[in-house]
Amino acid sequence: MGLDQNTKSLEGAKRFSEADTLKTATEILLDNQQSFELVDIDINDFQEKKHRVDKQIQETVKQELEGVTVRLAIITCSCGLSRSLMLMYQCLYCKEWFCHACAEEHFGKTVEQHRKENTSVSVEAGGI
Repeated sequence: MGLDQNTKSLEGAKRFSEADTLKTATEILLDNQQSFELVDIDINDFQEKKHRVDKQIQETVKQELEGVTVRLAIITCSCGLSRSLMLMYQCLYCKEWFCHACAEEHFGKTVEQHRKENTSVSVEAGGI
């Protein structure tokens, strides 16, 4: 890639990021409801998830403003269970926090299955 192409790519990226930093990824997806039809996602389910995640964010921000440390912060799972943030699991993709039982359902495997898979990969790679 030449210097001119790099400059054009950077300028395009800047324009994209400036325009879209005002919107969250969720808002961008909600604006384009056709994308939900393509992957067969119910828009109402997605809006409910966004509401739950927003509520969890508000919950943590409120505690932070009150001076609560991360180790003492409490967050509520969608099942209604409130636990220490240190005992919850956050999804990398949807950003929702889950208790142990709900995390296993959300991620599609138990903690034991995950550990077994990761241990076998480590052993195969020469670890452990």
